[in-house]
Amino acid sequence: MNQKLHTFPVEQFPLNDFPSVNLGGPENARGYRSDLFNERKSINAMFLGDSWTEGTGVEFEETYSKRVTDKLSDRYDRAANNWNLGVRGASYDYIARTLMLSLDILKPDIVFITFPVMDRREYFSVEGEMVNLSIGTFAAIERGDASPSPIVRDIYRHWGGLYSPTNDTAQAIMNYKFIESMLTQRNIMWGFSTNDWSPCPAIVEELVKYGLFDAGHYLGNCFQKLGQISDIDGHPDVESHENYSGQIVAWLEMRYGARLKELTGTDNENSL
Repeated sequence: MNQKLHTFPVEQFPLNDFPSVNLGGPENARGYRSDLFNERKSINAMFLGDSWTEGTGVEFEETYSKRVTDKLSDRYDRAANNWNLGVRGASYDYIARTLMLSLDILKPDIVFITFPVMDRREYFSVEGEMVNLSIGTFAAIERGDASPSPIVRDIYRHWGGLYSPTNDTAQAIMNYKFIESMLTQRNIMWGFSTNDWSPCPAIVEELVKYGLFDAGHYLGNCFQKLGQISDIDGHPDVESHENYSGQIVAWLEMRYGARLKELTGTDNENSL
């Protein structure tokens, strides 16, 4: 009897692979704004987050992930990969799912996560379609500014009745613990921060304070938006990306300086 007992959204959970996207602009074969995945370098750094990490509104060379890998390359005189898996509208769900699927394929040396707002979810319909739920989209639908399909509209109608900021935080904690476990188990150098959309930084600081998010992997401050792309586009500008990249590199060297020297072989060079 050839009966299918279980179904799953194979595009978002590919077997022995990680999902492709289609962001447009500078991209690699998988559709991310990223260096190629099929060539390893001395330093292989992965970055995850939403449109702030993707770098909406700034050039590829101006994204904080590219600035981080350029700085590391200059500091250690070694080639570095910028594996940027940031995707606009991404959630804690997206980051956990993408790491689960990609870590053992890409095997990054460094992972840095810039967590987005907590009110986003990945929801999979009975047809296997993934719907990126967010309170912002819900509000846009309610105002009539967005026109989703009838199925998506119905999903949002039900989700809107269940929405709870307290549940957002609980889901974020569970995703974080899964992420922490995956990265720690593989002994990967990693850290995290958050966008500065209120109230995210305050919530993350509270979770760090009470030990639910590990202070030892926390950058210590958020991705501060020093300026924005334009009057109508609130994404962080080039100066914001540059400032954030400097903070990440300084933190990596403080937290993992000895391991970075070992990884790049510069510790042996300095001892000659």
